[in-house]
Amino acid sequence: MSIWIGLVVAAQVITAAISLAEKFIVTSGKIGRPIVMAFYVGVLSSLTILVFAFGWIDLPSIFGQFQIPSFSNVSFPTVSVALLALFSGITFMAGLIAIFSAYKIADASDVIPIVNSAAAVSVLILSFYVLDTSLSENFLWGFLFLVVGTFLVARFRFTKKLLKDTLLAGLFFGISVVLIKLLFLETGFDNAFFWSRVGTVISALFLLLLPNCCHRTVAGEVKTAGKNIFFLLIGLKFLSGLASFMVLKAVELGNVAIVQALSGFQFVFLLLFSILLGHKTSSYCGENCTSKDRIQKLVSVGIIITGFVLLFI
Repeated sequence: MSIWIGLVVAAQVITAAISLAEKFIVTSGKIGRPIVMAFYVGVLSSLTILVFAFGWIDLPSIFGQFQIPSFSNVSFPTVSVALLALFSGITFMAGLIAIFSAYKIADASDVIPIVNSAAAVSVLILSFYVLDTSLSENFLWGFLFLVVGTFLVARFRFTKKLLKDTLLAGLFFGISVVLIKLLFLETGFDNAFFWSRVGTVISALFLLLLPNCCHRTVAGEVKTAGKNIFFLLIGLKFLSGLASFMVLKAVELGNVAIVQALSGFQFVFLLLFSILLGHKTSSYCGENCTSKDRIQKLVSVGIIITGFVLLFI
């Protein structure tokens, strides 16, 4: 097996575990509202900027052209760079609020496949119109499988509000990805990466201005959550950064389309975790694992995975 394929699969294991951990935090009551959880995650996105402090290190030739981002490559943003960074951050935060709202009332192994599928479709469609990229020959078949799989999940397990939250989360995440891609096209990677993180943090701070998320309320819930949750979130951001690095490295070493298709393995691992651990963690993570649930998840997620793969192959 090629090393880049192993990197993608390992990254999906990490991402699946992160999804379940975030689901646990939201449903356990450690953090009261999805908007506060989104605030946490958005602000902690600033931690990824710390990688720039190591930009002076030259990586060995085994890493190819990949190098650690450096502050020397960061410049004051132009108006277009600033706007792209800000709007990518706003849409990302909107996606976080929507997905954490969905976690409140549904299984992560049901929510994530629909969110990621909606994001994949929106990215491909927006890329076609905005970035002038071509759609795969199997796009319509992939889209059909995703619709059928989503219908099976929604028909038996979702309310209208829950379906709306998951689809909106996917749409917002998809828009955010396309905006970041435009940002990379507008300026260098290091500059785009830095200002996109700044845009996310600023967008998170905007939440403090909302009537239902005033500074006092957020501060109170953050204090109530405690240090353990804070350190858990820092650990999750570290793992998220590691998974992102592994995927980016796989993109550099291998085939982009196959890397995208293999990201569907996240659904497999989520389903596996749900089946193996659901009976032990149901009171915290809300993962239902009765025989009927297993059959329904296997069928619907299997169809969604097929559609997801067809989108990129």
